[in-house]
Order: sequence, then C-alpha cells, then structure tokens
Amino acid sequence: MEVVDSYGNWPSLSQLKSALEVILQESEEYENPIGVLTTEHRDNWHKAYTELNKDPQNARSLKELASALFLVALDNPMPKCSGDNWRSTASKQFIHGGGSRGNSGNRWFDKTLQFVIGEDGTVGLTYEHSPSEGQPIAVMTDFLTEYIKSDQAYNLPDTKNDCYPEKLNFNINETIANYIHSANVNVDKLVDNLDMASFQFKCFGKNFVKLHQLSPDSFVQMAIQLAFYRIHRVPGAQYESASTRKFIHGRTETIRSCSIESVQFAKTMLDTGKTVADKVAALKEAVIKHKEYAQQVSRPSIYTLFLEYPLRFDVC
Repeated sequence: MEVVDSYGNWPSLSQLKSALEVILQESEEYENPIGVLTTEHRDNWHKAYTELNKDPQNARSLKELASALFLVALDNPMPKCSGDNWRSTASKQFIHGGGSRGNSGNRWFDKTLQFVIGEDGTVGLTYEHSPSEGQPIAVMTDFLTEYIKSDQAYNLPDTKNDCYPEKLNFNINETIANYIHSANVNVDKLVDNLDMASFQFKCFGKNFVKLHQLSPDSFVQMAIQLAFYRIHRVPGAQYESASTRKFIHGRTETIRSCSIESVQFAKTMLDTGKTVADKVAALKEAVIKHKEYAQQVSRPSIYTLFLEYPLRFDVC
C-alpha cells in the first residue's frame, strides 16, 4: 500500500482506516502462510527463498516486501495460556506471534520495522536489528508514542492519495509447501521452549536508585546476576550491549555483566551470616565496577585487542 504518493501527500487517518478495513475484509486464512518461513533457521530460509524466487510472481512480491518502509501485521486473537496476564500475552505476540496456531505466519521477521496490531487493540513492534541497533528505534518509538498522545494525526486532511491496498500473491508449489510445513513444526518448538512472563515492579524505580548515587542500568544487571546465581548457584554469563555510536559507523560492543565483584555480591546476598551493611557494600562495589566496565567498552580501546592477539595465539 502506497502511503506517500509521488507529490509527498499523506493519507488522512480516515483514509488509512478505510484501507485497513479493506485488508481485513479481503484477507483469507491460508493453509500455507509464506511469512512463517521467516521464522526458520537462516540456512532453511535461504533454501526456501531461493525456491520462491524462481517464480516471477513470487520474486515481485518478495521485492515489494523488501522495499517497503515498514510492515503492519493485523493479528488474529492470540492462543491463551493459563495464568498469563495481558502483558505476558502481548510480549509473546510481539516476540514470536504464538506459533503456527497463532500469528507466527502473519509476520515477516526479515523486516526491520514491523508494527503488530492485536485484535484487542494491543500495539507493539517486532524488530530485526541488522541495519540498526536499538537506540534509533527507541527514539522513533518515543516520538510515535508522543505523536499519538497529541492527537495530531486527526488533523491530517483528506488528500487525493487513496492509498488503496494491493494484494501480494505467491504461487506455492509442493517444495515450498514442504518448507512451510517444516517451518511450522520448528517455530512451534521454539515457542514451546520459551517461558515468558511480563510484570510491573512498583516498589521503587530509577529515581530511588539514583538517589543513592548508583547507575539504574548497573543496578538491574546486578539484580539479574543475583537471581541467576540464587537459582543455579553458578555465575551467569550475561550479555549487554554498549553503544559505540560516537564513532564513525559505530554500533554496539559487548558488556560482560558477570565480574568478580558481581559474583561476590551474589554470594554475600545469600550468606545468612552477612549483615545488611555488608550486603549494601557488596552491591555498591559490584554496581560501580559494572558502570566502569560499561564506560570502558564505549571508549576507543580496540587497539588493545589487536596488540594482544598475536601474543595470545601463535599468529604471524
């Protein structure tokens, strides 16, 4: 659907609403949903993609999907799980769609921006980050949220841009149908292997942490370290992204949240012989160390890696 015409005209909210209603009315339930192929392992998806591209009609449809600014997924109701609140259901809807019995076939996971709209009014974003890390997407999401709150969209005038939707057709041969069947089986395994629960912690927030001159991010990372250690009694090899956008073409670097200090903090918290003062001191030490390491990761120190590499490995 063309949402911006050659003259730069945007459709009004009522025009967009009418176009989306047409899509809903004309949509069909497909036995072989193409979108589920994008949930596959990249090797399997590559084989299916190559097979799809052999058909000219399929190739045109794939090109349209790849060149679109973003995608909008209008979902069916999600499968209900006992004990799930609406936040947990929404989280599952956005991360995987609920499997073959849900909306996983109503996705194109290769797309960087994919807005998901649930039948209950739930709205979220499914995001593929190869072209962009999370920070620009977060800024965009904040802008959209504020834009929606402002009701500015209601002031867009009707234009000559009717933005009528055009159906993208795919021809499914037996080979593609088999790939789709395998994708359905595999995505259900992924969904069944993921436990996800969303909840709100209301005891305190970032301002309380800042009040004690601690980094909220580092504080949360140490909470995760403690939770993992309390369950498994071993440290958790935890990954966190650090931004390197201050450098040309910079994107992210890895923060390893597990440290000597984080392990000592976890052990201190679980030691019944330690006082509250001991535990507070261990927390502060671990948080400060994590913040220092996070800052080091974002600095221009990559040269140390190249200097150390020949010394650590037998490389000429």
